[in-house]
Amino acid sequence: MMAVLVVSTSQAQESMSSIIGMLSRSITLRLENRLPEALACLDAILAQAPTFAPCLLDRAKVLALLQRFEDALADCRAYFRHGPAAPELLRLRDDIRDAALTHYQQTLALAPDDVGALYRRANIHLQCENYALAAEEYRLVLSIEPQHEGSLSNLGYAMVALERHEEALAAYDQLLALRPDDAVNCVNRGNVLKNLHRVSEAAFAYQQAILLEHDFAEAHLELAHCRLLAGRYSEGWRLFEQRWSTAQLARHYLPSSQPAWLGETTLAGRTILLWAEQGLGDTVQFCRCVPAVMALAGQVILRVPAPLCRLMQSLAPGLTVIDEQQALPPHDCHTPLMSLPLALGWSAPPPSGPYLAVPTANAAANPRRRVGLAWAGRQYGLRNTTRDMPLAALLPLAGLDIDVISLQKDMPLADTATLRSWPRLQPAGTLPDMLATAELISQLDLVISVDTAIAHLAAALGKPCWLLLRHASEWRWQLERQDTPWYPTLRIFRQHHAGDWDTVVDEVRAALVCP
Repeated sequence: MMAVLVVSTSQAQESMSSIIGMLSRSITLRLENRLPEALACLDAILAQAPTFAPCLLDRAKVLALLQRFEDALADCRAYFRHGPAAPELLRLRDDIRDAALTHYQQTLALAPDDVGALYRRANIHLQCENYALAAEEYRLVLSIEPQHEGSLSNLGYAMVALERHEEALAAYDQLLALRPDDAVNCVNRGNVLKNLHRVSEAAFAYQQAILLEHDFAEAHLELAHCRLLAGRYSEGWRLFEQRWSTAQLARHYLPSSQPAWLGETTLAGRTILLWAEQGLGDTVQFCRCVPAVMALAGQVILRVPAPLCRLMQSLAPGLTVIDEQQALPPHDCHTPLMSLPLALGWSAPPPSGPYLAVPTANAAANPRRRVGLAWAGRQYGLRNTTRDMPLAALLPLAGLDIDVISLQKDMPLADTATLRSWPRLQPAGTLPDMLATAELISQLDLVISVDTAIAHLAAALGKPCWLLLRHASEWRWQLERQDTPWYPTLRIFRQHHAGDWDTVVDEVRAALVCP
């Protein structure tokens, strides 16, 4: 008998009613300036509901009043992971930042060499993504206290964000000399070495971290990325399972009472639930495995984010697709999509033509090439800011004799002015889900995209796609090569140096002019 854990509607309503009541009391306590009591009340709420956004915001206000500015900004960042930030919420973040900077400035006016105040002020800049200012402040701390470990570590982080990887490595090397047994620093060094394409050295750094802390899941996961980057897929997939022990992903594991399937038992006559685990691009890339599972199982249910539901129906006849917001249906076992290569015993990406499809439609005749363009990913949550490129960098394409259609869903605020400089950049209009986006892509001649779900979608449809790739790219695109075993119709245009989009755009423009 299959069993699935279900929370009743009445239980959920009672829990939410209790949380709302506690939140109301915390607001009253804050307005009465009973700040420690208000904070205790909010902490109790978050112990029950760690991602309850209104509580995060209210706790940020209380923490700021208690002059715990770094903690307050951490709550703001946690809130912003759930969706685009409204202007008033950004103003709250900025108000906390300004209050913090004023407080530390007053402290430093009396004691200019106060290392603690300088360090905390640098942390404020770091949390607000003012990386250049943060780096200056950390260097100031280090000029006073050269062995300040927190500043060395955070300077490395800031340099990575600024794509100044050699300087990041120098900071982590200094920290390693001070703390050779610091496993976290070994992983940070490994990440920088990987960004510098020094993959063997990066793998050694992760192995050092594992020797220091055998159960360090993040180190195992980064070592998996190195193996996959080098095309050592069998080893890489095995190590990749460690992702479910990392702080970032552990809480996202499917809450099923049924066992996970990794290929060790037969699926004949059984129902398996396959589920999307990370981004939309990951789901599109790994849904190619679903038909292979359908050949083994009695029934396959695919659980994906709502924007993908209609599109995924094209994978195979008889596939049941559900929205990840629905209650878990009865099933005998389950597998996250990105574990399927391991479960299926794939030692390399299998040859793959188009595996997603949309209804065919007669496109209107157009003498010019129609090119779709995506230059940035989502603008909230854990963003890959170095993956995105400013729209201004693409302006050399504006004068070409092609029709360019924007495929952007989230429009970066910084690109608003540039849009006015490119009046012929056509908006795609309302695209309610990925099937609608796929239908538009099917009418185009070419898609040009940074490393987002749009690139995966176009290539999975068999559409010619040009991928604009940052220098520190992900494992799936490997190194140096201009093609990929994952998608036959995808061509890679790589940064030759970190942050250098101009050369990439010049190469794309030349390819468009002389295909």
